[in-house]
Amino acid sequence: MDIEYSRYRLSRLSDRHVFILLAVVSVISRIPFLKTFELVAFDGTYYLNQARTLFSGEMAGAFPIGYPLAVAFFQLFLRDYELAGAAVSFCASIGSAMMIYLIARTFVRREFALLGALLLALNPLFIRLSLMELSESAYIFWVLLSLLFFIRQRPVLFGLAVGAAAITRPEAIAIAGLLWLSKIKKPKQLLLIGVSFIAVYAVNAVILTINAERVVLLPKSGALGIRASHWETREVTIDFAGKQETIEDIEKDVEKKSVLGDYLHRL
Repeated sequence: MDIEYSRYRLSRLSDRHVFILLAVVSVISRIPFLKTFELVAFDGTYYLNQARTLFSGEMAGAFPIGYPLAVAFFQLFLRDYELAGAAVSFCASIGSAMMIYLIARTFVRREFALLGALLLALNPLFIRLSLMELSESAYIFWVLLSLLFFIRQRPVLFGLAVGAAAITRPEAIAIAGLLWLSKIKKPKQLLLIGVSFIAVYAVNAVILTINAERVVLLPKSGALGIRASHWETREVTIDFAGKQETIEDIEKDVEKKSVLGDYLHRL
């Protein structure tokens, strides 16, 4: 009887009430960790510098423009790039929990949808990403929003949202391609998705191309074929006992690796 009553009470909650609950839980669960993330992460410095120079004609950085663009927008109100970067990630994390709830409601009962959203909101790794000036939190939000539009058969909105995800992190291009091909028997939807996606992605390509003074279709594509430097190479700039031996060890280690083998290992 109590279980049935609880279900009845939960079923009477509107989506607005659920959203408020998710926002409150997200905020409260992150308060104890705010001081832990006072310093900007290494990649975060590049994102913030790119946001500062996004419209200067001399953009600093070659990351996709999605996250820096959001930071630049938030900075208009917050007047501080570090705070704006954190605010983008923080707001995106709350939005992501709401998207999980709406997506899950399509397939399961409201209480299970709410549980899924709470599990995301309270996930330790997600809490960490939501407090850092990095693009992952915003990327997750755009991917989830695009999936919601895809499920609801809104091809134009899906194309725009997955395009926003792709200009935040290019991994979304694979998601866009696979879901786009799933509509192969619906030419009209294929066209609408393709046009709306290209409209968003073209902005990213144009800005990066102008900045780099060469055609840039895939951000960071200049790194393809280049092995990431070994972390120990940073030590050779400092004089210390055994420096020559360290250099020799690094050179031997590099000789044993191939670019293809390194990619497969990382994959």
